[in-house]
Amino acid sequence: MNLNDLKVSGTNQIELNDSLKTSLLSLKISLNESTQIPSNNELTIYVDTSSTPTENRKTYTFQLDNALSIGDEFIMEPVITDKNIELKAYVKRSTNDIEEIEYQNILLFAGTNYIYTNYENATIDIMYPKNNDLVKYYLNNILYSLNNKNKILSLDDIYFKDAFTEVDDKLNAALNNLSIDCLTSNNNKFSLDSDGNLTVNSLTTTVSSSADLDFNEIYPIGSVYLSVNSTNPSVYFGGTWEQINGYYLYAGNTNNTGGSSLTGEASGNTGSTTLTANQIPSHSHSIPSLNGTASSNGSHTHNIGADFDGGAGSARYTVHSRGTSGAGYLMATSSSGAHTHSVSTNASNTGSSGGTSSHTHSLNNHTHTINPPFYSLFVFKRTA
Repeated sequence: MNLNDLKVSGTNQIELNDSLKTSLLSLKISLNESTQIPSNNELTIYVDTSSTPTENRKTYTFQLDNALSIGDEFIMEPVITDKNIELKAYVKRSTNDIEEIEYQNILLFAGTNYIYTNYENATIDIMYPKNNDLVKYYLNNILYSLNNKNKILSLDDIYFKDAFTEVDDKLNAALNNLSIDCLTSNNNKFSLDSDGNLTVNSLTTTVSSSADLDFNEIYPIGSVYLSVNSTNPSVYFGGTWEQINGYYLYAGNTNNTGGSSLTGEASGNTGSTTLTANQIPSHSHSIPSLNGTASSNGSHTHNIGADFDGGAGSARYTVHSRGTSGAGYLMATSSSGAHTHSVSTNASNTGSSGGTSSHTHSLNNHTHTINPPFYSLFVFKRTA
């Protein structure tokens, strides 16, 4: 990486893009013929997210022995002394005198920054930490050196040994991948070990009013919406919904609706059914007691056939009767005059019938409605 990519120069106000949220690397302010010098000995540096002042603006004020003049330079930069790196602020006068100033850590915003001073039209030269891996490694080593002044920088240190140490407002680092055995807070109230065990005092969740919930993922076309309210769900979610009414809903599988051969979105009139004889429950029939008299057929006689004997001696013979339609001898019963016969039965029950018992009933195609207990809902299907 070319370090010139980290340098920005300009007059009065300069813009930094794609910055890390951390400290400036170096800063130099020099004057020119058009610079307006303030009336006091303060040098103020402003850092903001806009070219015009906002409520987020940061202000850093340095007290100088004397105001800057043409030929003077205000400088903030890292300085290497005795194998240590220190960040210093000083004024290099046109007379080559050096005026050391108490250093202040100038923090940038992540992304875009605008920097200007109370010296209007002054020339500003800045080196700032762009958001890339090489700059992050550089910053880690600077921080290491500031907090381990009696140690010599080694390759172990370059690869993040002791890199995350507290310096002023701490280090905010964005990492693609970090492999560690354990994370533990200084007060031991938070820890995450290599087995995935997380220890915290409490967990708090917040719901943003701008939560990105995709309605089309919750209710894609073809979804069904149930409610006790009659409001069409298009009022709540948008889309086009049609109401379904007058049907019970079948819970089906991939191809067919449950318990039927209906497929897909098919519907049918299944509100009635026809019984068969085998579906009639087992039952019996009651026969009441009966009394009555057979009607009279008037006075009459009945003829009966009889054998007829004839001849004598060896000529004796017998003729057997063959009834009224053949030869033979008929004799009539005596008449008992007109009369009737009484008939009576006792009440009783037949044996059990129905179910699998063998008997037949004619149902004459009788149908009846079967409705289970129900809870009425408004049903809508999304069509677009």
